[in-house]
Amino acid sequence: MKHFLLLSALLFSLAAFAAPQSYKQIAEDAIKRGDIAKATEFYRKWTEADPTDATSLYNLACCYALAKHPDEALAALQRAAAAGWSDAGHTSEDPDLESLRTRKDFQSVLEQIAGNASSRSGGYIVHSCAQERLGEYVVVLPDSYDPNRKYELLILLHGYGQSPQEFAKAAQMINTEDFIYAVPQGPYTALDSDGKSYCFLRELENYREDTASIAQAASWVMHVADDVMTRYPIADKRVWLAGFSQGAALAHITAARYPERIAGYAAHGGYIIKGAISDKQLAAEKTQKVRVLITHAEDDPAVAYMEGVYASNMLKQSGLNVTFTQLGTGHAFDSAVCAKIADWLKAK
Repeated sequence: MKHFLLLSALLFSLAAFAAPQSYKQIAEDAIKRGDIAKATEFYRKWTEADPTDATSLYNLACCYALAKHPDEALAALQRAAAAGWSDAGHTSEDPDLESLRTRKDFQSVLEQIAGNASSRSGGYIVHSCAQERLGEYVVVLPDSYDPNRKYELLILLHGYGQSPQEFAKAAQMINTEDFIYAVPQGPYTALDSDGKSYCFLRELENYREDTASIAQAASWVMHVADDVMTRYPIADKRVWLAGFSQGAALAHITAARYPERIAGYAAHGGYIIKGAISDKQLAAEKTQKVRVLITHAEDDPAVAYMEGVYASNMLKQSGLNVTFTQLGTGHAFDSAVCAKIADWLKAK
């Protein structure tokens, strides 16, 4: 399979979320409110703690430029380039950096950014667009990819504490030539992680999921779908989902909230969050004929097997077309699961 990493700054409001848990999230919320001074302060603190976060360094450069501190802006942009920022096209056109455009040192760093495009994350291509909050997703194209052909879209939703690059390997195992695959990155850094693993739902104390973040998580999935459709030849507005663990829970939620946009979804090792899906939403899924595949390992140590049974029974009782299969070992999205999903997709 061919891999491309797309960096997409999509309109992604955080108003429904509670207080942020990191300097980075404080900065992102400040950007949304237009508080450039606070955003600058907390992007600076965040990037001092994590000098490898190219995206935050780029955002810091934009903040400095908007605050009319061009030297600091250029220095932050140089640090972003050194950390791997690779979207020269967006950088050259970004109105936030207008004050730097005529500087010779800006042109020099722009060349360095362009050079990063061939080496970042193993050669992934990066895209960006107008933003309130920046979100990344990986795209995997089939080996036989033809830009003149129409494809269906399968969005892969990673589990808690994973990265999109890690979960993109599932696309290689599913490996159906009729699909383009997109793998969104969860918007939150997982607690007790190295800062490079993510989750879709904001965490409260004791690793509890903040249900206030559910609507925005589902919206993020659909933003990714819409963004992919602007870049690649997707045949249908109705897309497919496949999720693992927390990603499976998000697949249940996204289909319930956007049944007219979801053709079907697969959920492995997942669960339904109590109170997150209404009877009215399930009825809409039935009307839209959303197809569902639920798989679960009997010995899953992280998410009990009965969670999968419960989800299957709940959806079947609502009249949905559900296939339930005991499958796999432990808590893993492995080759057996991917093969089952591939067969299910082909049988559609």
